[in-house]
Amino acid sequence: MSHIPQDITRSRRSFADNWSLASLMGLFGKWMEGSRDRLHLLELDDRMLADIGMTRRDVEKLNNAAFWRL
Repeated sequence: MSHIPQDITRSRRSFADNWSLASLMGLFGKWMEGSRDRLHLLELDDRMLADIGMTRRDVEKLNNAAFWRL
């Protein structure tokens, strides 16, 4: 007989359901894609950045932000 409250076991199951290997791989892929995008933006000159509506400061802010907050 288990003495674990029902709501705890339910929350454990929902955590496991929400964070399947496939969803974690997808999240990791998005982080990697964002990293590549930020590296490409760093390679652009100021004129090219202006063409896409960005400034060097915008790119530096993106590059310095924590990857999970983007």
